Amino acid sequence: MKQKIIISILLLVGLVALAAFINFNEKSVEAAYLGSGLPAASNNQTIRFDGTDWVASGVTIDASNAITAASFLYSSDARLKKDVKTLDNALAKVKALEGVSFNWKSNGEAEIGLIAQDVEKVLPELVVTGDNGYKAVKYGNLVSLLIEAVKEQQAEIDLLKTELETLR
Repeated sequence: MKQKIIISILLLVGLVALAAFINFNEKSVEAAYLGSGLPAASNNQTIRFDGTDWVASGVTIDASNAITAASFLYSSDARLKKDVKTLDNALAKVKALEGVSFNWKSNGEAEIGLIAQDVEKVLPELVVTGDNGYKAVKYGNLVSLLIEAVKEQQAEIDLLKTELETLR
């Protein structure tokens, strides 16, 4: 299996190197590895040149700096999901999270966010632990929790409005 992984990586590196010397005339070119010899998380790897940039899918991209994109898309089609349930106690979960300000040890840059270890205690499904042991938060997935928390809060506000009208 290690041999297949090494060959796949060399193929991808070779394609990238080859692309540096080929003029694609602004046409889309795609190379994909759809084999079963790689671990499950590595299958269906694609690297594509769209005439301007290289695009990778099915691979992990590690970046120590900013990644800029016009949009980030998350698979969300109902046909891909099962056991769908509305989030409960969303407001309590949001209240259990602590937004913090901090400075990165690597460059001293000021930032705001969450601490992955704290998030993991409340919402373990939003935390991923890398091979290196460092934890990361799926910040985009917090949106659904925030939507349900706002709904719960609005229901409380509406109830209080009704009670206030009754008292008048």
